Formats: sequence, C-alpha cells, structure tokens
Amino acid sequence: MSNGSEVMIAQEQAVICKKGLLKSVQGTLILTSTRLIFACGAEDIESFTNQVDKKEPASEKIADRSRNLALDLESQGGIVVFSDVDSLGSIPASPLNLFIPISGIKSISGHHGIAGMPNLKLEWSEAGRDRQSEFEQTLTGGKKKPISDWKEWIQKLRDGSLKIQMTSPAPPEDTLEGKIAAVMGDLQEKGPLEIEEQVETIYKIDLDPDEVQHACEKLVSQGFLAVLKDSSGGTFYRKVSPII
Repeated sequence: MSNGSEVMIAQEQAVICKKGLLKSVQGTLILTSTRLIFACGAEDIESFTNQVDKKEPASEKIADRSRNLALDLESQGGIVVFSDVDSLGSIPASPLNLFIPISGIKSISGHHGIAGMPNLKLEWSEAGRDRQSEFEQTLTGGKKKPISDWKEWIQKLRDGSLKIQMTSPAPPEDTLEGKIAAVMGDLQEKGPLEIEEQVETIYKIDLDPDEVQHACEKLVSQGFLAVLKDSSGGTFYRKVSPII
C-alpha cells in the first residue's frame, strides 16, 4: 500500500452512535486503513449522496452513497482505494460525523454476545482532548458480520501488523456485473437471491436468476468476488477482502 492511499476494509449501515443516555444518531460506520468514519445526518444527505432520487428514505440514501463511494470516485467497486484523501470531501463537514484516526485510538472494546447487539466502544485523542463513543449495530443475522469483530482489525492497524492488498477493480456499473459489484461493496456474504433482490431494488430492473448466477461466477473468475459454501451446501458470495 503506497503512501497517501486509503483502503476501505469494512462498512456497516444503520449503526447507532450513542451520545449519552438519551441521545443517539444513526448512520454508516466505515473502517479504512487509516480511519474509522461515522457518517450520518439527514441535513447532509444531498451532498453525501448526490446521485440518488430525493424521494428515497434517508437510510437508503446513506447506504447507497456509502456503497458507491468508489464507483463515484475511483470506479473500483465497494473497496475504496483513494489516491488522494481529499476524495473523501464528498462527506460534508458536520458535527454529527466522526473521523477517528486509527493512530489516535487509545482503547477499544467490542461486545458480541447473547444479550445486546454487537458494539464497539472507543476512546481516542483529538486536538488534545480525550473523546469516547459507542457504536451499536442494528442489522444482524444471516451472513452479516458483527462490528465487534472490527476490534482485532483496528488493533492490528494500530501496531502495523495488518496486511492489506489491492483488490480487483469493479466492472462498469452499466453492466450487470458492475451493478452486482456495487451491492457487494459492503463486504457482507450474500446468496444469489439476496443479490438479485438488491440489484432489482436499487436499479429498478427485473433479472433472471440464471443471469445473476452467471454474472456472479464471472466476478469470481475475475477475482472480484469470493465464493463460499455453508454447512447446508448453500452458495454465498463476498467481495474479496483487502485483508491478507
């Protein structure tokens, strides 16, 4: 990874940032090779997602923009590789947004148990002040990975032991493969039916299951998607991780 580059490692939509006992805000949590970013706020949606129909719900706008950051800026699918950190200028300055340097994180803990939703608790230093936040995941189940698992990645980023690789670029978004690449940008494992439904919902098109399966297999052959099998023999796909 060259100096000045920033690689997106993971992202999760609909995450709650707790700001005290009676106050919280929901947005998208993004882990990159240098920062943990929390982006939210209805007042910022238009500049945060300028290619989405204004009639869409706020949560869909935020999720869509987060998923397509690289398609807009670097044409590389859901794993964002920035040659210039200024390309993150599409996320507007707001008191609701957080940009936490990995190097400034002083402590981190994560919970993922039977009681309570997966979460991350952080303490970090910013402009000479100690700050803390708790992030709580709201969407779980199926193949979704808990944000509490990010703890290990963040710790390894802090000590420089996390190995990161460049990943294959996404096909153009005007192709079916490019549309599938876009919905797979969240690094979550998904079956062909879920992929088909998400592409149809986002792009307002009707798809044939066979063409979706063929497109997924093509993305696997190109090194963009990884194919996984569960214990029942079901097939799932996931964007190839930048983590070695």
